[in-house]
Amino acid sequence: MNKITILVLLFSFLVANCQKKPILKNDRVEANNTEKIRTINLNQYTNNTNYFIKTFDVNKDETKDKIVSHNRYLGDELLLFLGDKSGNYNWALKSTNFSEDGGNQITDIKETKEGFEIITQFPDRGYLQNTYLASGINNKLI
Repeated sequence: MNKITILVLLFSFLVANCQKKPILKNDRVEANNTEKIRTINLNQYTNNTNYFIKTFDVNKDETKDKIVSHNRYLGDELLLFLGDKSGNYNWALKSTNFSEDGGNQITDIKETKEGFEIITQFPDRGYLQNTYLASGINNKLI
């Protein structure tokens, strides 16, 4: 797959999942017709061996942010926590790290001039690497 195709797929995915949604503070879960609110915070991922955390300025506001991702073979969850001036991290996005069952697995997340890139590799039979670019400028993730 060429880079343009990958960027189009990433853009389509982000538009479909993030279109005009406000930044959420809570994840709502419905069980037995009663609504429960589960707060997502950074502390539940710190020191958890199922996840890795990268720290850099995603939205280029001169404040460090945190990206939390499942490790290889443990899932495809990716969370973004935006930092504020007081050193707190607020949950802003829950998405995918593009890992696939029986397919590409996340290997790294790197900072770029515009935001970050998610790198996945196919673990068997040769070397296949995909890079998904995300821009976080002006508090808009594309």
